Amino acid sequence: MIGLAALLLLGALLIGRQHLWLGWWAMPILVSLVAVRLWALPVFTRHQYDGHEADHLSWFLEATPPAAADTLHYPLMQEWWWLCGVLLPADPRLPIILSAVIGALGVAALAGSIGLLAGRRAGAAALLVVGLHPEHIAWSSSAYNVILPNTLAAVGLLGVSLGRKLPESRWPLVLSAASLALAISGRLELIVAALPCGMLALSGEGSVVERLRRWLPVLVVGGLLAAPGLLAVIGAGPLPGAEERPQSFSNNLMLLDYHAPYHQPLGGLLLLVGLIASARCWPRVTLALAPLVVVNHLLMAGFDDYGARHVLPSLLGIAWVLSAGAAALPRLLGGSLVLGALGLSVAGIFEMRDRFYGGEEAFMALLDGPAWAALPRWNEPPDEDCGWIAEDERVAAEPVRSHFNLLSASEADRLRGADGCLRWCLDAQDWRWSSRGVRDRAIRLSRLYDLHAEAVVLEQTSGYACLVMRVGERSTGASPLAEWHGRGHSADTRIP
Repeated sequence: MIGLAALLLLGALLIGRQHLWLGWWAMPILVSLVAVRLWALPVFTRHQYDGHEADHLSWFLEATPPAAADTLHYPLMQEWWWLCGVLLPADPRLPIILSAVIGALGVAALAGSIGLLAGRRAGAAALLVVGLHPEHIAWSSSAYNVILPNTLAAVGLLGVSLGRKLPESRWPLVLSAASLALAISGRLELIVAALPCGMLALSGEGSVVERLRRWLPVLVVGGLLAAPGLLAVIGAGPLPGAEERPQSFSNNLMLLDYHAPYHQPLGGLLLLVGLIASARCWPRVTLALAPLVVVNHLLMAGFDDYGARHVLPSLLGIAWVLSAGAAALPRLLGGSLVLGALGLSVAGIFEMRDRFYGGEEAFMALLDGPAWAALPRWNEPPDEDCGWIAEDERVAAEPVRSHFNLLSASEADRLRGADGCLRWCLDAQDWRWSSRGVRDRAIRLSRLYDLHAEAVVLEQTSGYACLVMRVGERSTGASPLAEWHGRGHSADTRIP
């Protein structure tokens, strides 16, 4: 069915090429979007095929035929990288370049959708808002199953937007159904993208009966195309974290950090202004797209390894609110709204540059900085009655304990020493950005517990270093508010 969906997608793109291709002037825009994704971060000098992403590289380099699917080996990703491996030279740089191109096309598709729905000003604003989004840029350098499925979701939204403008044409319906089916075949939770697409389709012109008659076949065809991929993944066994859903939901409900750079107070204010402005001009479209931000967060909060990669579908709603909101406001106010969003994004890019696949030497240099220079240096973890959380084999205890052992308050209490002592060894993996998303887990712990920097462990033989954080009391739940009011303890420290 993936092959059939891909053929339908290609056919729809060919039939509608005159409506999709805006002219040669669009090429510099696409080239600029690709260039930002390859050079805004030190991609070619630092990128690593880390963790599960290494499997995707192996499908490309070895041209391994697709096999059984699960949540780590999605059908779409296996077939995509296998096909690329058959057609292209076995160069590990090519998946990075292909991912950057796909990411740029995703930005163009989303901006095109918003331009069709709210005009050229909104479309141009969306190009900037999404084109410079730090996490979108970072994931556009990864061969993992993130940027390709999210780009297909954006194409699905583009199909719906075109379908509203071209009520006599059928190819936009096929474009939407096929692309959304492929997106779900590459990332299960992208089924959430069907919600705004469906609501947008049903909010168009004509009676409800006419709209249902036109769009219901799209839902049926899309469901049939997506079903084999869904069944292959779900049938492989229980979904990750299925038994911890209530606990994970409690841990993650108020955790907004993954919505960076809009998790800050200024970002929230920009979104609120954009929401009000866009709702006044385009109430139906705003009602269809804006709730996706909340719905996606509520859906993914039940996953124990929730991270920034799971927030990218929300860009469909965030980009609409900011871009359409800017177009709805007077030019000076609208420009200020976009500039505010771009300021947050550019600051986020510069902040991410040092952490992008940062090495242990860079992390050690950071620990020599003012914030942690005065801490005592240990050659090894102290031999005392104190729980120890560390995954690196150079300093790990037996048995190895990880971030996941701290998600449950009761389990964390069992790991504490007699006097309640518990330490977490925060190392370079917790600090750097990588496709493994370990930093997202570190951020979660920083919201769930009072953390106090106690010392720095320096493993002289290998040069390994970690920041020893004493894990204090459990907070009532992960919340950025905990940082804003300081947790009420002078010894509390931020994570690097």
